[in-house]
Amino acid sequence: MADDEQRWEPGHAPRMWPFWMASSVAVLASALVLATAFFWLDHSLIPPAAAGTSSADRTLNVFKSAVALATFAGAVLAGVYAYRKQKLTEGDAKRADAEQLLSRFGKASEQLGHESPAVRLAGVHAMSSLADDWVQQRQLCIDVLTVYLQVPYEADPDKRDYLHGEMIVRRTIVRLIRDHLRPGFSRVSWQGMNFRFEDAIFYGGDLTGAHFVSGKVSFHRARFREGNFYLSDAVFSGARIWFTEATVEGGRVSFANAKMTGGLLDFTGASVTSGEVVLKGFDHQGGELVAGSPAALFEEAKSAPQQ
Repeated sequence: MADDEQRWEPGHAPRMWPFWMASSVAVLASALVLATAFFWLDHSLIPPAAAGTSSADRTLNVFKSAVALATFAGAVLAGVYAYRKQKLTEGDAKRADAEQLLSRFGKASEQLGHESPAVRLAGVHAMSSLADDWVQQRQLCIDVLTVYLQVPYEADPDKRDYLHGEMIVRRTIVRLIRDHLRPGFSRVSWQGMNFRFEDAIFYGGDLTGAHFVSGKVSFHRARFREGNFYLSDAVFSGARIWFTEATVEGGRVSFANAKMTGGLLDFTGASVTSGEVVLKGFDHQGGELVAGSPAALFEEAKSAPQQ
């Protein structure tokens, strides 16, 4: 699957002229407007001096009209200044928010690489919370969590890659993804986002009731070793999901009572060397279901009755 291009947010400072330039232009423009207005009033709007009317009175009338126009121009300039100040304030606030989000991202990333399982678990929750708050980079935060699952891991304490408490950390990531894909289970939905589980090794996991409405989900070359991995009661209505070359090596993967109405489920090259895949009650109503190996197991899903 091709990666969706990530774009960082543009700068938050509004594009405006420097203050000295803007103020100079405003002063010159105001002077030009006032001079033009005075000339126009003196020669067009103010009637010629009547008999007995002094030139001083005529000049006074022109001056009063010019003052009224100057007051209006001043109000306009004050409005422009207030608008400029507001835009600068908003830019400062957005910049501060962006810096805070970046700081949270850096801290959560550091926690995910910590030796202590408690700190790593805190990093998982911190990154999940950041994904909820940071709309522009939600996909990036989700990618960090799913990439974590791609790092090799051993559940056997006697193996070199074993990490104490790591299984809890990984199952928590899957659970948080599940909750964000269930309607009404979290304050922010992740439905429609992309999830990359390529080459991940699962020792159980729970995506029960998740709704895959759009986006891309890849379990390409994923390995399901021990424990139960649940996709029971899941709804596949538009997402494109790949289990290509995935292997069940001792665990149990359940699609029990799941429903497919659209999108793609591709099991090409998938295999079961040990363990089982449960398809009881799988309801295929629509969408493209590509069978894998052993073919008979996945062909059963195309016509399995709802139970």
